[in-house]
Amino acid sequence: MLMQDVIAAFTIVVTVLCCGTASQSSSQSQTDQSDQKPKPCCFHNQGKGDLFFIGEDMTAYSLTYYKDYANKRIIEVGSERSPAPLLFLYRNFTTSKKYAMFRDGTCMELPMVGENILCIPQEAKFKHSILLEDGKGTGNFRRLESWEFESNGEFDGRVADVTGGRCHPYIFRKQDTMATYIFNNIVDGLEEDDYLFFDVDLSACLGQH
Repeated sequence: MLMQDVIAAFTIVVTVLCCGTASQSSSQSQTDQSDQKPKPCCFHNQGKGDLFFIGEDMTAYSLTYYKDYANKRIIEVGSERSPAPLLFLYRNFTTSKKYAMFRDGTCMELPMVGENILCIPQEAKFKHSILLEDGKGTGNFRRLESWEFESNGEFDGRVADVTGGRCHPYIFRKQDTMATYIFNNIVDGLEEDDYLFFDVDLSACLGQH
């Protein structure tokens, strides 16, 4: 991920999570004037797309994100195009465990505590919604909703893409650590080959902390 991509990503974060107004030009975003009171939504059952992680020290790398909420699992796979230290991060919501495999061969099994990432929690506080230009020069806008809530003693900010009645993750941000996750190019559904990414060998991870 190039530095200009990192800067652009943080511009989106500031625009959507903090202010609800454009930080570059008024043509890029506008406050959503809809009178309809939003409700927290749950993300669509299956899909895939790009996931960008930006750390507190501006360390940035990209992953490919596969969600299979129907079977209560998510896997994030390291991209060959970025220096991500992670080969994959597998979350199993049935067992409440997550497994992180790194490029150096180490692996960890960790408990999933307070990781409700399947939905915007019902107790979340709605901040605002904005219409953000899709960036493709089409004049189309995405409708984004910004929410805040406390999870496992930490303060979370989350943004959902609810354009056209959909519900996809767009930004997750841990306010305590400033770690930011930005989702992009999320599409509904998984193809047959996509399910192979979930067929990973976790034997080296079991019992490792």
